[in-house]
Amino acid sequence: MHLRSIHESEYEFCNSLKWPAYNVCLFFELLAYSQALGFTNTMATNATLIDDDVTRKLRRFGLAIAAGSLDGFTAEQHDMVRRISGSFEAAIRGMRALRRAGIVLHVNITAME
Repeated sequence: MHLRSIHESEYEFCNSLKWPAYNVCLFFELLAYSQALGFTNTMATNATLIDDDVTRKLRRFGLAIAAGSLDGFTAEQHDMVRRISGSFEAAIRGMRALRRAGIVLHVNITAME
């Protein structure tokens, strides 16, 4: 469904996008467009590519809430699941940057032994 048709409907919607590593410019364009239509922007992210510069842009384009993901409660568990050494620490850095920017952070954690 097109964003404008959703906006013109009688229902309230919250626009939720996933952070794309491959087309960041398009992502910011979509945020700006949905913000201009009056949506509250949220996004899901692994947060590994998020830094202070990115969060300033996200905030400027109306991002209100971000949902970050952690696989397990330790770096060892998370990195094993993601198969990328250091991804836990990168995710934590990104989540901290989101909080510093005043973006509400919701953390999804996969519980495992």
